[in-house]
Amino acid sequence: ISFNRAISTTSVGLGGGVYHGAGVMTIADSTVASNTASSEGGGFFSTAMLTLDNTTVRGNAGAAGGIRNSDSGRLTLNNSQIISNINTSAGFYGGGLDSASTSHNTIYASVFAGNTSGAAGAIYAEGIYTITNSVIRDNSGGGGVGGIRVVSGAMTITNTTISGNSGTTAGGLYAASNVNLNNTIIANSVSGVDCSRTSGTLN
Repeated sequence: ISFNRAISTTSVGLGGGVYHGAGVMTIADSTVASNTASSEGGGFFSTAMLTLDNTTVRGNAGAAGGIRNSDSGRLTLNNSQIISNINTSAGFYGGGLDSASTSHNTIYASVFAGNTSGAAGAIYAEGIYTITNSVIRDNSGGGGVGGIRVVSGAMTITNTTISGNSGTTAGGLYAASNVNLNNTIIANSVSGVDCSRTSGTLN
């Protein structure tokens, strides 16, 4: 799917913009914006193999405002922008991206900016993550974490900047599981400490 827009749609359940339940889907050079889900995944809800290439996910709302990668979903973001999405649930969901404990998530050369959630503004992370050459900036976590909240699984972050985020628990990164940092900057949080660990390893 290329050069398309899914804009201003509403789902009474899962996936306000796109619901992907099986098989392989690749979306390139597209925009998914201003969609709403009454349940999970304002922009996307996926339980399968989903790749977003040079795609913008902007201004969506739901429990997990931008993308919900559920079950054993395998998500790849390449050169994509996850911007100004909002988690509207009081539960523990991410504003930009939210994932299940059995999921795999690969993020390359992508930007998470201006996303909002009371739990984790940019990413509420369970499962396996690799984040490379990316920027996590200006996200808001309210009483939670502004940037990335690592709850379970393992995450490797390389050549990435996490900056200008805000949250009471932590502004930039909160680790409750294993996180490896390589040539990565976590700095300039608007509120909250830049980085916090309560369990797991942080290297």
